[in-house]
Amino acid sequence: MLPAALAVPVLDVEKFLGRVGFFAEFDDRQRARIATASNLVRLEKGQQVYEIGDPANIFYVLVEGTILFSLALGQRQAAAGQVIGHGEVFGWAALVEPGQPRIASATALAACSALAIDGAALVAMADADHSFGYMLMRAVNKIITGTLNSFVAG
Repeated sequence: MLPAALAVPVLDVEKFLGRVGFFAEFDDRQRARIATASNLVRLEKGQQVYEIGDPANIFYVLVEGTILFSLALGQRQAAAGQVIGHGEVFGWAALVEPGQPRIASATALAACSALAIDGAALVAMADADHSFGYMLMRAVNKIITGTLNSFVAG
């Protein structure tokens, strides 16, 4: 279930997704489908977007503001975490296995707006259209690899 939308500026979601690196290889038709599973949400400064152990159901694209993303595996947690900015994505676990417990936390460092995308809906789109699914998993793999490399580097 997507978070409730709050008062945020009007956004042409399809056009915005076209400028986000994660969705660069998707065509206009595919981005239009993604937009149908999206909801623009407002996050207040200091708001916990999700915590370790929460179900991974939502994938986010940051429209404005900054998010602190902190990954934990076992007893190890990133010391400072990674700061997410405009047009960057977070919450990728929702695209790998929706509903599984999150292994990271995300906190708004400033007032933010973000696209909250239903992870199960994107996975269903990938199941129905394997070309879409292949591009989605390539994009997710780049994010996971980059996140884990950052984590290991400390």
